Amino acid sequence: AKKRITTAKGGINYGQLVLALGAQQRALPIDGDAADQVLRVNDLAAYRRLRQRLDDGVKHVTILGAGLIGCEFAEDLSGAGYEVSVVDPTDYPLASLLPQETGQQLRETLQRKGVSWLFHATADRVEHSGGRLRMTLSDGDAFETDLVLSAAGLVANTQLAEKAGLATARGIMTDRLMQTSQADVFAIGDCAAVEGQVFAYIEPIRRQAATIAAKLVGEDSPFDVKPPLVRIKTPSLPLTVCPPSEAAQTASIPQPGDDAGRVDFRSGDRLVGFVLSGAEANNGMQLYRELYA
Repeated sequence: AKKRITTAKGGINYGQLVLALGAQQRALPIDGDAADQVLRVNDLAAYRRLRQRLDDGVKHVTILGAGLIGCEFAEDLSGAGYEVSVVDPTDYPLASLLPQETGQQLRETLQRKGVSWLFHATADRVEHSGGRLRMTLSDGDAFETDLVLSAAGLVANTQLAEKAGLATARGIMTDRLMQTSQADVFAIGDCAAVEGQVFAYIEPIRRQAATIAAKLVGEDSPFDVKPPLVRIKTPSLPLTVCPPSEAAQTASIPQPGDDAGRVDFRSGDRLVGFVLSGAEANNGMQLYRELYA
C-alpha cells in the first residue's frame, strides 16, 4: 500500500516495481558428514567457490542431475580435463526435453569425452574419506570423488513476494501482462509463473521483458504463452529444442549428412515441436518462426 521497498541501506519508494528474483538450486535430501560440501551454483559467489575448489587439486567431479545444467557442466568440465560422473534417476540425459533416440545420442557423445553416466539412482550419502569424498547412491553403489556439484533443478525465489502478500505457487503468479496480484508489481524470469507456468529459458524471458517494457509506458503487449525455443550448450552435440505443449508422437526426419539430425513432435498432422541436433541445430529459430508465425 505504501509502495516502498525496505532494504538494509534504507527505504526506496516506487511507482511500479519489477521483481527479477530468479531461482535457486533445489536442495537434495542427502545424508552423511560431508553433505554440506555439495555445491549448488546459481550465482557469481557460488561460481567463484566452484572455481576455487576446482583449482585445489580436484581430479574427479560428480554431478547430481542429467538435465540442462548438469549436461552443460558435464560438457565443460570433461572438456577441461576433469573426470566426470553424472548421477540421475531417469534413463538418459535430458529425459524431460529430448526423445530417447536423441538423449542416447547425447549420452554416447559425452561418454566418448570421458563422462560416466550413473542412471536409475540418486545420491544417498556424502562422507569424508581421507582427503576425498565418498559418494553412496540409492542403489548401493559407492565411489570416491573430489567434488560434488548439484544440478537437480530450480525452485523460484518467492520469499519476498510472499512477505508482501503477493499470490505465489510454483513462482510469483502473473497474468500475460506479467502483472502480479498487485497491478503495479511485475515479475519476470525464473521467479515468475505466467498463468501457473514458469518459463525458465532465455527466449521467453526476452519476450517477457518486452511485455513489461510496453506496460511500463502504457501499452498492452501480452506475453504469448507458447513452448520456448531452448538452445542447449553442449558443443559436442549442439541441440535446439522446441518441446511440445501437448501429447505428441515423435518422427525422425532424414537429414543430409551424418552430423545433422531432426526429430519432429506431431499431433496428428500438426507439427507441435522439434529437436534439431548437430549442424541442423542452427536452423532452430527459422523453424520456430514457421511454427509460431
